[in-house]
Amino acid sequence: MDRKDEQLVQQFFIEASQQTIADNGFSERVMRRLPNRANWFNRVWTLGCILIAIALLLMSDAITIAKTNIEVFTQSLLNGGLIEMLPTISMLIFGLAIAGAYELYVCVKENL
Repeated sequence: MDRKDEQLVQQFFIEASQQTIADNGFSERVMRRLPNRANWFNRVWTLGCILIAIALLLMSDAITIAKTNIEVFTQSLLNGGLIEMLPTISMLIFGLAIAGAYELYVCVKENL
């Protein structure tokens, strides 16, 4: 397609998207009554992945390694290594803040 045809197609879709069909709220009522299977599937999928991750952690040495890392981390903090670990701590806090903000956004969006 040349540029003129592309502009005509784009204009057609812009005009079509601005049209509203008066249905007296019918579409909105139908959408509210539809089963929310995608949400259910997402929760089941997440639970399954968490259970698999826990099983893999239990089968590996990850728990022992995590305990060792926590001990090293706390000993470093007690020995004055807070400044050296500041980037790690700030990344952890930032990551938790992002995850919390996303969960809050999803929760607010679902309740609207």
